[in-house]
Amino acid sequence: MLVNQPDLARYCKKPRDAGYLQGVSVFFSKVLILALGLLATSSMEGVYGVAYWNMWDLNDAILDHNWTPAARCGIFLVSFSYLLSVFGVNLGANSIPFGADMTGLFPKYLTIRRGQVLFMGMPGLVAAYNPRLVPQAGKDMYKLGWILTFTTAGVVYFILVQIRKPRVFPTGFEDIPVTWEYLATGGRDGFFDGERDAYAGGSPSESVVEEPYGQVDEKPKSAY
Repeated sequence: MLVNQPDLARYCKKPRDAGYLQGVSVFFSKVLILALGLLATSSMEGVYGVAYWNMWDLNDAILDHNWTPAARCGIFLVSFSYLLSVFGVNLGANSIPFGADMTGLFPKYLTIRRGQVLFMGMPGLVAAYNPRLVPQAGKDMYKLGWILTFTTAGVVYFILVQIRKPRVFPTGFEDIPVTWEYLATGGRDGFFDGERDAYAGGSPSESVVEEPYGQVDEKPKSAY
């Protein structure tokens, strides 16, 4: 989920919502999940004498020792929560990022929603064609995903910062001071210094729209 934060940050209403709030939420949610898993396994070991680290084995053990309506209802609700969590994880970690990436590659044909719809059918088609299509090497690579992700992100960051720096400001405005709300202070209203005069009091969108019509020369009536 940390890798997919940029894809999810597009839904934030304020820039600050994509910073400390996401970091704190991810940290506490992960710690809470780890704590609940340890507490559940430790308590079940004290009751049954066996440490069940697999949630499915733990559910089976509960039903084996307590075949009651209350236990069956509880296991059903817990299993249903597993189902919802799978949908949530795939939506945030697979569906939305895939739609965003495909839209970036093929913006003429796809949108984020179309990319998500396209993604929905791909896993089922692959599994139906050949369930063993994913080799063992791919499974081992998935286990080392955090190492590959960290290494790849570090290489990309180094290239963008040191070798091929992306152009943030337009040509001619590279030396403006990078300070907080610079374009919103000093009466700039979002314009760079000296840029407002080029639009003669109009907005950039108005100038762009009106410019083509101003260049069209009218033919004299005698030409018709």
